[in-house]
Formats: sequence, structure tokens, C-alpha cells
Amino acid sequence: ENIRIYTPEGKDIVANDEYPVYARYLKDPDKATKKSTPYVNGKPVSLHYDPTRLIPRGWPSEIEARHRRRKEREVKAAALIDAYEKLKQRDKMDLPIYLSLIHAFSSINAWRMSLHLYTEMKQVDLPYTSAGLRGLIKGLENSGHWQQAMFIFERERQRG
Repeated sequence: ENIRIYTPEGKDIVANDEYPVYARYLKDPDKATKKSTPYVNGKPVSLHYDPTRLIPRGWPSEIEARHRRRKEREVKAAALIDAYEKLKQRDKMDLPIYLSLIHAFSSINAWRMSLHLYTEMKQVDLPYTSAGLRGLIKGLENSGHWQQAMFIFERERQRG
């Protein structure tokens, strides 16, 4: 079968021995379009005259992964802050909600917000609990704030 492809120079060429065409099965066949995607053995393929263009992209670089993780944390933090503000406006803040939010903020390394919630518990006359302390210390530990985690732990241990 003659396959026509375009080179970067805009030339319309026919695949033959002089211009071989390389193919690679698509990783996600759901993204293939029925009209324009060629199929080999019933599976969609990507075609190109340059085999290096068909090499699947490897793992993201460390910088890309760091940016992706930071963006994910920002999205999660925005959603948690929004939920916190809505609950606070409706006067629905009770001990289980505080503890859940402390653990949620700690899991995304938002230790400042965890600390704020932990201190806010005392202002609204809710008792400090070991679960809240554990969530706060976990967030501080994950963020690399060991000294602050140890200080809070020692202070709470002295309180009893």
C-alpha cells in the first residue's frame, strides 16, 4: 500500500525504499481518530519518516515533576481553603472537621494552615487531641520543619 506523508520541508512523498516510513502503536488508542489515523493489524499507529520522532517520551524531568507536584498542591490547597471558608461561614466547624482539615492540609505540606487550624481549635474551646497533634506534626515533618515540630510536641507533652 502506498502511504503518502509530508516532510518538514513540505514535500509530499510516497513511502518506498528511499523514503521508509516507521510506525509505532499508539499508547492510548482512545485518542485515535477514525478518519485520519492509520491502523495496522487493527490497532492505531503513528507514522513518520524519521524514527526518532516516534520514540515515546520518557519520564518527566525532575523540574517538570516538581512543577506538576506544586501545581497539584496549589489546586488541592485552594479547594481545601474554599471548603474551610464555607464551613466556617455556616458555623459547621466541629472537632472532626478540624481534624480532617488539619490532616488534609498536612498531606499537601500546607503546615501553616494546619498550625492555624490547630491553634484555632483552642480559640473556639475545642480540646486538643492526639489526632490533631499527629496531623500537625506530620505536616511539619513533611515540610522539613523538624525544630518547630519538636517544639510543638514538647509543649503539648508538658501540657499533658
